[in-house]
Amino acid sequence: KCSQCLDKMLFYLALVAVSLTFYWVGRRFSYWKQLGVPYVEASFPFGNLKGMNSRHLGYIAQDLYVKLKSTGKKFGGTFFFVSPTALILDLDFAKDVFVKDFQYFHDRGVYCNEKADPIT
Repeated sequence: KCSQCLDKMLFYLALVAVSLTFYWVGRRFSYWKQLGVPYVEASFPFGNLKGMNSRHLGYIAQDLYVKLKSTGKKFGGTFFFVSPTALILDLDFAKDVFVKDFQYFHDRGVYCNEKADPIT
């Protein structure tokens, strides 16, 4: 009888964990919408990187850029897995972010191996 109680408790704990995970992912994927920023819809678990096992990341980024550039805004929202990531679309805005406001945006979050890929 005690093992049945334990089974029920584990089932309900797993149900709560799955529900909280769905809620958390839903909140993460609604980040740009809540801010009113144009964004590209994402899918779990890869975000906007779906297909990266068959396509180069540069082509995926180019597709995202083309979709967001048509909005006419200075930047748009994408998702790197479940993390919201801003994609800068305007050259002057990029200059402001990377030079003028560098102290606020110094942690860009993507590691690049300059020896393996010197173009980065």
